[in-house]
Amino acid sequence: MQADPKDLWTRDPQRHPSFRPPADLDARLWRYLSADRFRWLVEKRRLYMPRLEQMKHNDDREGTMPEGQVAWWNEAIKTAKDHDAAAIAAENYKKIAGFVNMFRAQWFVSCWTQGESENFAFWRIYGRDESPCSTCGRITVTAGQSVAITTTFRKLEAALPAHIDLGTVRYSDYTKPANGMANMFDYVMSKRHYYSYEAEVRAVAPHFTGSVSGVADEHFNANMVDGSYAPQINVHAIIDEIILHPESTTTFFEDMRAFCRAHALPAPRISGLSA
Repeated sequence: MQADPKDLWTRDPQRHPSFRPPADLDARLWRYLSADRFRWLVEKRRLYMPRLEQMKHNDDREGTMPEGQVAWWNEAIKTAKDHDAAAIAAENYKKIAGFVNMFRAQWFVSCWTQGESENFAFWRIYGRDESPCSTCGRITVTAGQSVAITTTFRKLEAALPAHIDLGTVRYSDYTKPANGMANMFDYVMSKRHYYSYEAEVRAVAPHFTGSVSGVADEHFNANMVDGSYAPQINVHAIIDEIILHPESTTTFFEDMRAFCRAHALPAPRISGLSA
């Protein structure tokens, strides 16, 4: 987190406990994105960070309170030693639940995956465009128009303003009993165990009352794009490799190669999964 409200880049040397770095700060990170989003990133030199609630199409439990924690609160209220203690527990639960719902709309995130090599599943998830026919409704699936870029945890963190934290996401069974965690950052850095294959590293920019001030708040207001936060970023400092979808056509490869050359980026290569 930012240490000085007048300084956009100086980080507090003490990491926030909710943002755990990988064991190796030079761990390889991947970002899979459509060709259009890749071009936008390079041309605008901005990292697109949507609100957490905009990602519910992938997981509608993003940033919500686990049911195991709800059960913990209900048990705490039920087993309180007296009426006053039960009332206090109920009020605390109500406040925390309210904060969780409110903050969901004020977390801005950028999601990456950690791994030494590319992931076939991610090409399938982010490398396919499914378009319904306007008359018959039949789905047409096209693939090949997507890109993966690689960087490292160290490079990405260094390129981000200090009010943006970066850490590994924790995965757990939301139905299991859990304590009444009060740290709001834990909600944005936790996901259900079904998504553990993502091995996600998440950049988080909070923008709610009291979360940032001074130049950080000014930076938010100056870098909003269509309701999302899009801080400027040095793409040359973070991009190590550019990999193209395994089903890329020759035309797409040539277009991407010309684009990367024009922007002084590393020459792209076809995915190792290509036949």
